[in-house]
Amino acid sequence: MVNRKWLLGLLLFAVLVQLSGCYPGTGTDNLLVPPKLTAEQDKIYQALEKTAGSNINLRYPQTGEYRSSFVLRNIDDEPGDETIVFYKTNVNTTNPTSLKVSVLDKDDLGNWYCAYDISGGGSDIHQLEFSSFGAFDQLFMIVGYNQAIVDTSNNNADSQLTASPRQASNVLHIYSYRSGEIKDLFSQEYSLMKVMDIDNDGYQEIVTIVDSKTGDEPSVNIIEYNAGIFYISQGETVAMDDSVLSYVNVQSGFIGTNQSALYLDGVREDGSTTTELLFYQNGTLQSARLEKGVVDSIDTRKAGNMSMDVDSDDVIEIPELHLMPGYEWPEYMDVQESDKLYFTHWKIFSNGAFQLKKISYFNMGFNYLFDIPDHWQDNVTARKVAEENKIVFYSYDRDLQSLGEELLSIKVVNENSKAETEKEGYQLIRYSGQLYYYAKLAYPENLYYQIDFDTVRENFTLLK
Repeated sequence: MVNRKWLLGLLLFAVLVQLSGCYPGTGTDNLLVPPKLTAEQDKIYQALEKTAGSNINLRYPQTGEYRSSFVLRNIDDEPGDETIVFYKTNVNTTNPTSLKVSVLDKDDLGNWYCAYDISGGGSDIHQLEFSSFGAFDQLFMIVGYNQAIVDTSNNNADSQLTASPRQASNVLHIYSYRSGEIKDLFSQEYSLMKVMDIDNDGYQEIVTIVDSKTGDEPSVNIIEYNAGIFYISQGETVAMDDSVLSYVNVQSGFIGTNQSALYLDGVREDGSTTTELLFYQNGTLQSARLEKGVVDSIDTRKAGNMSMDVDSDDVIEIPELHLMPGYEWPEYMDVQESDKLYFTHWKIFSNGAFQLKKISYFNMGFNYLFDIPDHWQDNVTARKVAEENKIVFYSYDRDLQSLGEELLSIKVVNENSKAETEKEGYQLIRYSGQLYYYAKLAYPENLYYQIDFDTVRENFTLLK
């Protein structure tokens, strides 16, 4: 039992690290410890063992809202939650099983048991969603699977199966669970999917995107539900950016006050990126696109610079990266090319055009934003002290191409370093779990650059 708890705790920790969006030099791994397995999760695991055996490898969705191997939702027409579990068995043998999806329920005594078990529709779990699609007293489960495909690039009959996301598409299956039985109702291949009410009719649809990494042109499909049947809506097509090789991020939000929109971050073959919007206007699906500069490379986007709702107003902001002052000449800043720092310009789509909303420093490793005060823009830069998880802002003289006075430091520490950090003059801004976010003002002689601590707090956002 101790070993099983440790392994499951390690699995949950791996999910936590993935969600943190770490990048080299932040030291996040040293600040976190694996979470403990809850008593309820352990009971569920024991029930699963009774059916599947002890040699279990739990799997979890790689993207989306649900990132756990144990997902509790009420998916039938009876009171109380069921648990959906993804796993493989015989993982330490030469003949492991394929992916399994199991629904566990509670008996009259409150004990968990495996109610139904099916084989998964792919090699691993890509995404999990739930929706009623307007049905009365019915919640459907949408499971996206990674598909393993045969790599025939070398025309070798013995080519191996691969599940690389750059070579294989995904496939979604829509399931219902009634009377203790899972039914597979619909399936379709996709690259990215989003469950949302894109046409503003009051009912959710599934929007699926197929990109061109498999040789086809990018396309969009809308899966609707009516009278007990799922189907692909006919006539809902729109011209997509045919230069996009792969879509890497999808977000739903709004443009304006109540117009639903889908935001897609895509990567071209040359590494440049673009953000595309899909939305309905006058009953017709429309597309809008934001071109990115060459400075916004695929490597930078991989680190986490994706479209997101950074201020929780349900309008998605789109990031553009701009070098901080001074980094145009890295030799003057004494940094390597890979250590250049950027300000993020967040844009929104409004009144038919993309408009600048704000400028921030975005720390992707520790998942926070610091909005740059208006009078600092173009006159302030920053340097990173990676070994201390610290960023330091300075005034910058463009004419002399030199750093000026120190203005502000933001530092991230764990519980053990709090006291020492406060002795150094730092004040706490926010905390989240095991991480504490501190700031220290330098009060420069040039009054133009001075800000107060209330401004620091107001301009600091810890992203969810």
